[in-house]
Amino acid sequence: MMRTRSVGWLSLVAAVLVSMAGVAGSGAAPAKSGSVSDAVPVSASLPTSASVVKPLSTAQVGISSVSMSARVAAAEKVQAEREAMDRRNVAAAAPSGHASARVGQAAGRETAVRNSDNTESLAIQRNFRNTRAQAVSSTLAEPAAANDANEVFYSGNTYNSYSSNHGSTWAARAVHAGPAEANIPCCDPDVVHHAPTDTTFASLLYVNSALTNGVVDIEVRRGSPSTVDCIYRIDPGGTANNVLPDYPHMAVTAGFLFLSTNNIGPTGWTGANTRRFNVTQMANCQRASFTSFNWVGAVGQRVHVPGETQQGVACEYWAQYENFTTIRWFQWCDSVGSPTTFTRATTSTNFANPDCRGGIGNFDFIERSTSWSITGFRGRTAVGGSQVAFLTNASGDASHPQAHLHGQAISRSTLGVVANIAVFNSGLCFGFPALGSNSRNDLGLSLAVGGRRGGGGTAAQGYVGVDDASSTGIFFPVVSKTASGTHNRADSRFGDYFTVRGNDQCPGAWSATNYSLLNGNTSSANVNARYVEFRSTSQPACP
Repeated sequence: MMRTRSVGWLSLVAAVLVSMAGVAGSGAAPAKSGSVSDAVPVSASLPTSASVVKPLSTAQVGISSVSMSARVAAAEKVQAEREAMDRRNVAAAAPSGHASARVGQAAGRETAVRNSDNTESLAIQRNFRNTRAQAVSSTLAEPAAANDANEVFYSGNTYNSYSSNHGSTWAARAVHAGPAEANIPCCDPDVVHHAPTDTTFASLLYVNSALTNGVVDIEVRRGSPSTVDCIYRIDPGGTANNVLPDYPHMAVTAGFLFLSTNNIGPTGWTGANTRRFNVTQMANCQRASFTSFNWVGAVGQRVHVPGETQQGVACEYWAQYENFTTIRWFQWCDSVGSPTTFTRATTSTNFANPDCRGGIGNFDFIERSTSWSITGFRGRTAVGGSQVAFLTNASGDASHPQAHLHGQAISRSTLGVVANIAVFNSGLCFGFPALGSNSRNDLGLSLAVGGRRGGGGTAAQGYVGVDDASSTGIFFPVVSKTASGTHNRADSRFGDYFTVRGNDQCPGAWSATNYSLLNGNTSSANVNARYVEFRSTSQPACP
């Protein structure tokens, strides 16, 4: 971890990294298994637009005076509006976009669920509760974090926190003020660390009370993530103040920061938007150039989330389900100005409302359509040494009695299918995946486990697992509990995602978040939000 840098040195590093191969680089592990299939042509470059954004100083922005209760209310309202729009999308897509029968792929190998910290393949090195979340968080927690060596920046609905000791203790950090036209610090926080520039970026959605306008603010935290250096305000509606950039998420490659938003305009959904910013310019609080790509497609609303990458990766990937047997992939390499897209056949995925009731009160945590629909709010991608993996929530089918995770992995060099993936347990529901990878093609997973078909399961609880590159195929033999819980919310909402980021101190390991509701479901005191550092047992221990 460094504390001083010059602009010239950063530019040189970025130039060197961007010049690296955009696909699997020298020394990368081969794709784990499977043969290349579905040799579908890749599209020509997709249309984009270019612009610049100016940074704001912390003095220009100030600290938010909006009450915590107003922030929590805004997060609940955004969730409700998102669900209402998604229900319309689900109704419009049926039956072509959703499998209604209990069809599915071959069962595959079942993932065991354990309560112990460490297993034969998984080592959990640190697992700490975030005490700031316990004091102020919404029960729609949405925890997000990234580490810079021993320092961690951790955000949730709607608070900021900082740790100087790997999450052992936490201190509050202010939430800055939004613009007058979108002044409520709402929700959907995200955090990512860019190692080459030693910069942590933290994003947050700000909204107006009517949810007709919003902005995404990105904080730049150079060196230590304890303090903010500047803020970039992303405002798709401009002076018209009429676009809500819903569900923002970030990722980084060697040379760029990616921000995805699910844009909602006066007449409804206007596209899945991805912006790619010059990360060196942002790290130095300069005017930052960016390119914007907007996807509408031909199959109705889809949500895009850029893939989690490892250090040095110079291509970004993400995916969506086109229909229940086809996945559409997107690739945007640092060396080219626009993304490309291609489709790959996959085994049938059942996008239907599962039954995942459990915990005290027997409430369902995968009930609202945004947690199971083909729209893609739960889809997550990870870019590894020579492959890219994608997982999303799926309902039970003929081979998997409970809700589980479906997806696919492709080769970065050929773009052919490596494997179609199912991660499941016969007795408990799996959902809300977050994925990370590394140069060996290990996969790190954070997920919610609980509830079951017919009811009577546990509450949703946080777990992590590892698909070790030394194992055959893409398989998570065990997931281990990190966040104990007793309750699900009575309204069957679970909010709304976890994160897995590459561990800045140990590139082969990961830092992750997840949460549960413990000893109740109505107050911040019940939010058991965790910061977890974990790895494959085949990797050396982190300091």
